[in-house]
Amino acid sequence: MAQERSHIEILTELLVESIIAIDEEFAKPKSKYRTLFKVLLVTIALNILFKVPFLKDNVRRALTPTIANISKVTGLKYEATRRYIKLLEERGIVRKTSYCERMGWAFAFMGFHISDDMRVDCSSLPLALNTLSELTLRLERIVNCDHELKLRVSRFWMKTLKIVYNVVHKIYDITKNEGSKNTVKKLKLRDFLWRIKDYIDSLKSGRFDMARLSSDINALSKFIKELLMIETPNPNSQLIIS
Repeated sequence: MAQERSHIEILTELLVESIIAIDEEFAKPKSKYRTLFKVLLVTIALNILFKVPFLKDNVRRALTPTIANISKVTGLKYEATRRYIKLLEERGIVRKTSYCERMGWAFAFMGFHISDDMRVDCSSLPLALNTLSELTLRLERIVNCDHELKLRVSRFWMKTLKIVYNVVHKIYDITKNEGSKNTVKKLKLRDFLWRIKDYIDSLKSGRFDMARLSSDINALSKFIKELLMIETPNPNSQLIIS
């Protein structure tokens, strides 16, 4: 009888399938899913950042996850942002939480299922990133034996990292414009921009190092935990891999 596959093997297969599907979708000139991904990424980022304890009030207001602020970070028009947020709301991924004076509703990131028994929300995000770090190492071993898949994975990372870079750069600009250079330093925004750009350059030159990316994803997990002072999850958490 064949040995039952482990959770990490199932997740690795799911990651490969997702990368292939995303690569095909992002290749379209006007991909709505690419824009939806950007809106979701910004919503998650703002949900984390506006809770950071050391933020000044003006910075916190600028990073509160309202439609207006999400619109500023994504570069989309307000109405377009509202439509994408509505799509996420209909899927239960975000939810209105509180009305902010002169700013509108703030939207909380409620999370989403990656698999039947694995859900990611803000509190479990560090652990999910740890899982992604492990998956990235496994993915590197797989693509080294499959040239076509390696090209797909490289395209996926290129497109994804470019979106991430644009988002981080806009958050950097907004935070800096609010007159908070110290916050920019504490959030390590310049460091993130430099590192992401280095990955993009390495993809262009064909020297992309997924082992290094895995290490950086793990470091990002620790940094988010430190920012929000999230306690270490219960070892029986459903996100733990086996």
